[in-house]
Formats: sequence, C-alpha cells, structure tokens
Amino acid sequence: MKRQNDPYAKVSLGTLYYDGKGVKQDYQKSFAFSKEASDQGDPIAMVSLAQFYLSGIACKKDYAKALEILNKIVDKNSYAQLVYGIMYLSGQGVPKNNQKAFELISKASNQNLAEAQYELSYLYLKGAGTKQNVPKALELLKQSSNQCYARAQRDLGALYLRGIFVKQDSTLAIDLLVKASNQNDEKAQALLGKLYFNGDCVDQNYHKAFKFLSQASIKNDTNAICLLAQMYLDGDGVTQNYAKAEELFSQAAYKGNMEAQIKLGQFYVLKKI
Repeated sequence: MKRQNDPYAKVSLGTLYYDGKGVKQDYQKSFAFSKEASDQGDPIAMVSLAQFYLSGIACKKDYAKALEILNKIVDKNSYAQLVYGIMYLSGQGVPKNNQKAFELISKASNQNLAEAQYELSYLYLKGAGTKQNVPKALELLKQSSNQCYARAQRDLGALYLRGIFVKQDSTLAIDLLVKASNQNDEKAQALLGKLYFNGDCVDQNYHKAFKFLSQASIKNDTNAICLLAQMYLDGDGVTQNYAKAEELFSQAAYKGNMEAQIKLGQFYVLKKI
C-alpha cells in the first residue's frame, strides 16, 4: 500500500507508459499516473501534467490548467522554468515574448539543466530575446552535449560534419551522431543512414545505411523512409523489392515528403511502360 501511494513510483510508471518501455505504450495511463503524483505535490509529475495539458495528448488541451500548475513551482523548479520559457517562445498559452523566454530558460540553464542549455544555445544563435552570440551558443550546445542530451549531440555533430561555426571534424561528428542515435534520436539515425548510403565523410556501407534508416523509419522520419524505399527500388544492400519500395514511397508521400511524392510519380510512370 505504501508503494502504491509513492509519487516517485507513479512518476516512474507514467514515464514507462509514455515511452512504451517494458509496457505497451499508453498515454491515458501515463496521464493518470502523472495526475495522481501531481496531486501529491511531486514537481516532476506537475511539469509532466502541465505538458499533457499543453499538448492535448490523453486529455483536452487546456492552457489555463497548464499555467495554473506551472505557476505553483516555476520559481523553484528548472523544468517548469524551461517549459514556461518555451511557452513564451512559441506564444503557446501566453503572448509571445522572446525576452521572457530568454530569462526563464536562462534560469533553468544556470541550474545545469541540459535541455535548457540546448534551448538557450539557439536563442543566442538566433539573437532571440538577447543579442546574438555564436560563441556563447556553441559553449551551451557543448555543455548540453557533454551531459549526453541527444538533440545537442546530434546538432553539434551536424556542425562538426560540415564545419559550421567550428573546425570541420568528421570523426568527432560521426561519434556525436552515433551517441545521439544510440538514444533513439531519429534525426541522427536518418543523417547517419544518408551518410553511409552516399559514402559521405564515411566509407560507403549499405548495411549500416539500412540499419540506421530502418531505425529512423520506425519513428516515421520521412526522409529515412524515402531513402529506404530507394534502397529497395535499386537493390542497394537489400534484395530488390518493387512492392516494398512502392509501399515506403507511398508512406512517405502520404506524410508530405515532396521527394517521395516525386519518386512515387516516377515509379507509377515506369510501371506503365
């Protein structure tokens, strides 16, 4: 009984159901556990519940409820500061205000929150709510990456890959992208798949290309789906399979990928010849 009333256990269960790790993904159960723990005053659960209300996942979208929850803990919780800052950045539930966004996200970043460091790096990069400062942006992106935040690793890897704002370093770039990929970042997986498919900055390897593209495709990355379809169409690293190629091109095209739409049109023309 004691464990059933433990808010930490409820937060953990809510996270498992949200991510579908070890259990079947169930947003409704995740919402229910988050609400129970939030009602017990758990700050992590409160932020999670606010995000449910902001997104409308498993509940009716309700900005007022999200704000009510966040206002209770925003002065002392870094995650609440980050979420509130992003709301001001996007104008979601509050009037858009880049300066307030910068102030709140800075507070969260100063508490060494990797996600906040990542978001703050882009505010400095774009000059949103503050003066543009590329060196500061890179410093924050590296800090976030060093804390193993996948999006920071991915974006920093992409910068090193092309030598944007930093000295080009393919080895470091691939290392960072692989680290992000290992955390199931679909954009890192899609980029790695493309690099190995084209032999760009790495030795061409269709086996690795197929592995990374398949991983990203599961998460509905349409660029990965489109390139995977091309592999099946041409028989690059896989057994040629026109039916599978058509299925994947159709899937990506339906999701709005323009390249897939063009490829699918070309595919249908060739089928009639």
